[in-house]
Parts: sequence; C-alpha cells; structure tokens
Amino acid sequence: PSLQRLADPDWTSPIFGNVGSIVLTVGAAGGLQRLCQETGMAELLGERLLDWRMGGLFGVLIPFLIAAVIKTLQGSSLVAAIAAAGMVQPILMPLGLGGENGKALATLAVGAGAMTVAHINDEFFWLVSMSTGLRPLRGLAAFTVGTLLQGLVAVAVLLLLSMVVPS
Repeated sequence: PSLQRLADPDWTSPIFGNVGSIVLTVGAAGGLQRLCQETGMAELLGERLLDWRMGGLFGVLIPFLIAAVIKTLQGSSLVAAIAAAGMVQPILMPLGLGGENGKALATLAVGAGAMTVAHINDEFFWLVSMSTGLRPLRGLAAFTVGTLLQGLVAVAVLLLLSMVVPS
C-alpha cells in the first residue's frame, strides 16, 4: 500500500515540488565541486595559495576567502559551501588545518565565507528584500553590507579561535 502512494500524483506532486529545487541546487553544487576537482582547480589554487605561506594562524583565512569569492561570484551559499569544501579539502594539511580541530575551523571558515556578501545573485537577498519591503538598491545597501560585516566578524572570531585552539 505505501508503494502505491508513490504512483499517486496528488500525493507526490506537492512533495517533489517542494524538494525539487533543493535537490537540483545540491546536485549543481556537487557538479561544480567535481568540475573544480577534475579540472585541477583545487590543485592550482593550492599551489598558488601555498606560495603565500599563510599556514598557521592565517590558514583559516584561505577556506573563508575561497567560499566568500565563490559566493560573491555566483550567489548561492549552498553551492559556495559545497564547492569550497571540495577545493579546500586537499590543502588542509599544508594550511596547518589537518587535525580534527583544524578541520572544524576550516569547516566553520567555509560556512562563514559562504554566508558573506548576499547580493542580487542570491535568492536569500530577494527573499529578505521583498519580505521587508526594501527596494533593490536599499537592499544592497543594507542587506549586502550587513552580510559582509557578518562574515568579517565571523572570520575575526575564527582567527581568535585558531589562536586558542590547537589545529
């Protein structure tokens, strides 16, 4: 009887309609992550960034910056987080983030970077702007600057944590 429900469009349409966009976004994020890995983007990025010698205390900045740049360029926090995680994972050891605490800090840094700079490419920007009655320019001034400050505060806290918690 429960399998028959899967064939009933009255039951499945609302469910698949609600989760369809999320599944597509997660699939696109995984595809972008895989594309970055297969094209050697992660290795190239690692080689370039590791030349800066930003390990240790500032190693947590690299995952944050990668996620923040991806988020700023394409708009989706979910896609930015998944793609950045795939790009950062191969360079955790050279960044000094190979231990359990370092991986946790890197994960938090990716999350903080992925929530930074919400703007017109981001669905969340439009959701907040429209629900609060802000015009797009006012939304850019208020919400985008607010999410930028939010990300900067988060990365400052992560830098403080990285000084206290051994990586």
